[in-house]
Amino acid sequence: MISADLVGCSTARNKGTCDNRQNIRRDRLEARVLNAPRHHLMDPALFKEFCDEFTREMNRLRMEGRASIDSAEAEVKRMTASDIIRKRPA
Repeated sequence: MISADLVGCSTARNKGTCDNRQNIRRDRLEARVLNAPRHHLMDPALFKEFCDEFTREMNRLRMEGRASIDSAEAEVKRMTASDIIRKRPA
């Protein structure tokens, strides 16, 4: 924020060492950010791409979670087996 209502490069405004003199009113910036998904995700091809990527990421996370569970279960079995061996009478 370079003022109460403007977003821009504070270095350009305060020090003059940056050439970026662009600025935008905060309300316009917020409107663009909030409206972009509404307008762009209405395109069927972009919405499909979003859904496909979301599904890929969810599947990746599920696989990682399953691998962690499998690893933990194997560790429990190994530890249980070790305890049984140690507890056998001589």
